[in-house]
Amino acid sequence: MKNWFNKCVQSQWVRHSGFWFLSLCVMTVGFSMSWPATLADLTYTALFHVSLLSAVYLHLCILVPKFLLRQRYLLYVPLLVILILLAVLLNEFTYHYLSDWIFPGYFFISYYTQWQIALFVGIYLLITTLLMLSRSWVELQRTKLVLEETRRRNVETELQALRDQVNPHFLFNSLHSIYALALEGNPRTADLVLRLADILRFLLYENKGEKISLSKELECIEAFIALQRERLPDSAQVKFVKEVDAINSQIAPLLLVPLVENAFKHGVIGSATDIRMDLKLIDGKLNFEVRNCLGNLTGNEIPGGIGLQNLKRRLILQYPNRHRLELLPDVDTYLVRLSIDL
Repeated sequence: MKNWFNKCVQSQWVRHSGFWFLSLCVMTVGFSMSWPATLADLTYTALFHVSLLSAVYLHLCILVPKFLLRQRYLLYVPLLVILILLAVLLNEFTYHYLSDWIFPGYFFISYYTQWQIALFVGIYLLITTLLMLSRSWVELQRTKLVLEETRRRNVETELQALRDQVNPHFLFNSLHSIYALALEGNPRTADLVLRLADILRFLLYENKGEKISLSKELECIEAFIALQRERLPDSAQVKFVKEVDAINSQIAPLLLVPLVENAFKHGVIGSATDIRMDLKLIDGKLNFEVRNCLGNLTGNEIPGGIGLQNLKRRLILQYPNRHRLELLPDVDTYLVRLSIDL
């Protein structure tokens, strides 16, 4: 029953029929000389609607879509005046000639002057146009909501795909480090596997939401740095400096990790390794700088494949017009600056 009612409401024929039936009832009461209304009253009102129906549908089907909605007002206004004049003439023709031909047993004359008939037509044109435009506006808003929901779902799907891409990429780099130590027979390999287990726990359970606390992101970064340190000599310089005024601020998960990965992937050159990471969060403005020496690359090459491309896309989707990513290669160093309004 509910579905049937909804279909009826959405049916154009039902809506239009309901409008004209209501108009017929109201005008019959207004035109009646006495109550209850007689068959003559109903017939007179029906004849009056001939000009109204003609004017309304010519207006809705031709003048509104072709002139009013296209903002061709210089043509719309005179055509509207002509349409009202034609409706007045049709009304007079209806009562002077058409009524005698259809109902020879009745003698009808128009109760109203031409100006009053023009006023009737103008009011009906106004009411029906407003109803049409209001419905069009409602349908436009509904379409916008559907498009926005579709866009949101597409963004969520793409973000999930990008996050799923980060996880194996991150895991691959971590396993590569442990593998290198295992080949050397490093006794701390078992401890590093445990560190990797902590990182995996983060990947599996902590980064499923759209946002996580900055403290969780920093824990993951520090675990990754600790894992990477084990394959470096003691003389290697790795510094991570933090200045944070709100540690529980929310951030997209694994957003900063690709920059750290990139530094270790391309900046490790044995005892000459020099990697510095500076993170500041002041009044909701996050600045993250990562500087590393260039290992197996020259200053003309841009390091970073999947990780950086992934990061750029995620920033566009999650922080549109609220981020700035700068890649600044030099002769022997590489600097990345990331700024985000959280």
